[in-house]
Amino acid sequence: MRIGSRLITVMSAIALVSGGVAVANASTPSARTVRYSACLNVKSKTLSQVSINKTSKCAAHFKLISWNAQGPTGATGLQGATGATGPQGATGATGPQGATGATGPQGASGATGSTGPQGVPGPAGTVLGFAEFYALMPGDNSATVAPGTAVSFPQSGPNDGSGTIVRTGPSTFKLVTVGTYEVTFQVSVVEAGQLGLVLNNTLLPYSIVGRATGTSQLVGETLVTTTAANSTLEVQNPAGNATALTITPLAGGTQPVGASLVIKRLQ
Repeated sequence: MRIGSRLITVMSAIALVSGGVAVANASTPSARTVRYSACLNVKSKTLSQVSINKTSKCAAHFKLISWNAQGPTGATGLQGATGATGPQGATGATGPQGATGATGPQGASGATGSTGPQGVPGPAGTVLGFAEFYALMPGDNSATVAPGTAVSFPQSGPNDGSGTIVRTGPSTFKLVTVGTYEVTFQVSVVEAGQLGLVLNNTLLPYSIVGRATGTSQLVGETLVTTTAANSTLEVQNPAGNATALTITPLAGGTQPVGASLVIKRLQ
């Protein structure tokens, strides 16, 4: 059989070998592949029974051969439509906590609240004993008070009557019971100077009051704690000072001026 014209292009790619050989061209997934089969006359090297995409039936003295013919790659097709959006995936695990942010600016101050109700009054303070001693000038303290000597308070004022604070002389007073006492004194003097408390013949440095100039009174207020019964107390012009003090008579008017000493036992 003579090979038809539709196989001319294919035949140029066939290599015939003795004994019969199946010849095939490689194809690619993107190309359209056509499969040929035929019967080869080994002696005359001619083909017969050429078939496309099916197997030829050959006589006993023919050799069945087959091969592929690949056409050119076709043009790229149009892009398909976008598929539908898939379902939302499951929520992922919570991430780690972020770092603490910087402290913000301080806010404005709030309005002042209303005043609360008055509290319950506390218990009254306890005074275990008291006594006042005083002097009137002119009359008392007519002489100056030299350094190292005491101011006289020769007259007695009110007292609690317990006998725990008593005088032993014009300028010396006895604190009978061991305890803590509040001692207040005020004296008008002419000169610049100082006064202080002497307990059991010892000056109490923290009790000293004074003035450098002017005409104001010398006023002292001190807590004194005794460690022995019947301790003595005086108001002195401290030893070592250079000036004797004149207790002012008739200061500021025509009436005698008082100098006072008040002693209270607190415990």
